[in-house]
Amino acid sequence: MNKLKLLFPILTSIIAGLLVAIITFAWTNPTANPPSGGGALYYYNGNVGIGTTTPVGELEISSTGQSDIFINSAANNNANLWFQQGGSNTFAIEAQGGTGGSNSFLSNRVDGGGIIFRTTATTLQERMAIISNGNVGIGTSAPGLLDNVDSRVLELGLGGKARTIFRITKGSDTYILGMDDVDGKLRIVNANGLTNFMPRDSAKGIIIDQSGNVGIGTVGPAARLTVQITAGDPTITNNVMELNSGTKWWRMGMQTDASAGSLLFSGSDNTTGWKVAYRFEHNGNAFADGTWNGGGADYAEWFKKEENIPRKSLVGLNAKTGYARVWRKGDPFLGVQSTTPGFIGNNIKGTDSRPEKMEKDYVLVALMGQVEIESNDITEEGRMIKTTDGQFIGWRLEDGRIFIR
Repeated sequence: MNKLKLLFPILTSIIAGLLVAIITFAWTNPTANPPSGGGALYYYNGNVGIGTTTPVGELEISSTGQSDIFINSAANNNANLWFQQGGSNTFAIEAQGGTGGSNSFLSNRVDGGGIIFRTTATTLQERMAIISNGNVGIGTSAPGLLDNVDSRVLELGLGGKARTIFRITKGSDTYILGMDDVDGKLRIVNANGLTNFMPRDSAKGIIIDQSGNVGIGTVGPAARLTVQITAGDPTITNNVMELNSGTKWWRMGMQTDASAGSLLFSGSDNTTGWKVAYRFEHNGNAFADGTWNGGGADYAEWFKKEENIPRKSLVGLNAKTGYARVWRKGDPFLGVQSTTPGFIGNNIKGTDSRPEKMEKDYVLVALMGQVEIESNDITEEGRMIKTTDGQFIGWRLEDGRIFIR
């Protein structure tokens, strides 16, 4: 009993001391700042500050060093930070746990909602957006339909200036994907202004140079389209172009063996394999594994003329000058002025032997074949046609044309 009497005042003093400490140091009024010694937690104008006495938001964390918010959950449980507006619009930063691994998400939990990223240069501006259908906009917050036709997954809004969209650099090599502000063209260029589409084997890629020339298999195209193929292959595998209907094929290629640059046209009906149908050699020789068919019906050649010769006229040779002219009595009969030749024999001016060029000084004379004649200087004996001085011309056919030879 004596001991209890001694302990009672001691316990009473301890309890009284604890009550005084609680009343003195505990934060009993949430509308006021914590009592002295409460650390860096403050209440100001309805806002809570950690590390600041004047918080400007409902919660502000301020530090002279690094500031962190650490949310720790038990294993296989989510650790989430949620933002909600009016009890419905929810945005979340989620770290989802689980036995199969974990994923982190930045998400908008509202149908029709999106995520917009903003940065500040001089004013706050929208920089990137992910809208509800998954489309991504950079420089635009509304990536969507283009003329109600093309649904864009990624849209870049570049404003009114030429912009670099992507820059890829490896060592001293730099490639740029961008848009020109003058003509709106998309550019894929390197430091030399070349547009390249190269696989790992760069010798077989595609290049567009600054002049607009396109090279396939070459980095130095000399024409609007230059295709470089592998030399030394005598087969028809060096194909430049293929036309495919599903059951029939045509290929154009080049033969690079001893025939030195022959242009080949090959065909296949999907049953008998490939076959070279036409071959055109660099020296002008041509070959066909079949029959040439023309719309005209005569063989003709060019002759130098001394006067204008009307269409379908008899053509004679001036024996004194050696020039062709409209036939007259005494002239050796050459043939008939040709209007629809099937084949022209003498290529006088090479690739410039076009009718509009040749007809100024030459006349095209049918020497053999089926032709039409408009002349008053012919006679007919049955179906035999002659000149008025008796030179044989040809035979009248059932359709009115004359076969000459």
